Amino acid sequence: MRINTRALVVLVALVSLLMIIDLRAQSGGKSVFQVLTLAPSARTAALGGNYISVRDSDIVLAQFNPAIASLSSTRSIHFNQSFYYGGSGYSNIGVAHHLLKENITLIGGFQYLQHGDLTAADEYGNKTGTFHASEMVMLIGASKKLFDPLSIGINLKYIFSQLESYNSSGLGIDLGALYTFKDGRQSMGLTIRNMGTQWDLYQNTRESLPLDILLGYSQRLEHVPVIFTISAHDLNRWQLRYESVSNEVSIFGEPAAAPSAFSQGVDNLFRHLIFSTEILLGKYAPLRLRLSYHHQRHQELKDLSYRGLSGFAGGFGIHLSRLDIDYGLANYHLAGSIHSIGIAYRWR
Repeated sequence: MRINTRALVVLVALVSLLMIIDLRAQSGGKSVFQVLTLAPSARTAALGGNYISVRDSDIVLAQFNPAIASLSSTRSIHFNQSFYYGGSGYSNIGVAHHLLKENITLIGGFQYLQHGDLTAADEYGNKTGTFHASEMVMLIGASKKLFDPLSIGINLKYIFSQLESYNSSGLGIDLGALYTFKDGRQSMGLTIRNMGTQWDLYQNTRESLPLDILLGYSQRLEHVPVIFTISAHDLNRWQLRYESVSNEVSIFGEPAAAPSAFSQGVDNLFRHLIFSTEILLGKYAPLRLRLSYHHQRHQELKDLSYRGLSGFAGGFGIHLSRLDIDYGLANYHLAGSIHSIGIAYRWR
């Protein structure tokens, strides 16, 4: 297999540049605008939340890696609705249009997260009524093929958040690259997401956006209609494990033995990885089955007393000439799962 040398040089240079920049990453829950971390579609949710290395007619994939947008996804509109815990809901609309003369694909998106009615209380715990909380993102982006194997893209995002009487806004930027191997069955994606800043502050403290560097590799088998993908997330920070504060003891009443440094290192490595597969059934793949495993999600949300399916996700898609219907189920915890439904229409 011959690989375009220029493409590899560009990819290596981009990775090296990202690694030497002071990214000031924050760990989970310590950054603002968490709406930026949500899976943008039912398909993405079924495939682990991050899916940045496959290019097809699905325009919503470009909201995570703008380099994915291309002629194949032009003149399309996508709507997705995700149902979260406690009545919270996440809506996403995506559109795309290709400029033939400039060979640039433009994308647009609107994301809205609302938490319904929340109970308000004073400092003594006395209920005082209800309030609302919501976040929204307006996105515009562009993608262009530099040369045959390599495309690059950029997304600009305006974010607005309202928590009761407190408001905040900010600007986010995504940069992405997609490299397609000569055989057409393998591809790699690289994205640095959520660079930017918080403009209007909730109070007096400026918070960081949920910065994330993602790397993905996908391969479609030659004689079997299956796409395997492995994605790495949070490459801007190595340590994803946290020290347990629970007082675990053995059956003899002594402190439980701590995991070895090697096992902790292996566990931390796999917390960066998401494994997913997509099975394309039928002559023109009208039915698509999806399954994924997110190790960090499994480790952080599993029930130690029960072997559940935390971290696993799945779903299916119905792909027609102009219409796509997708369903995704992401299992987070025994308390419940997140359901997503997506509909896409192409009018070309």
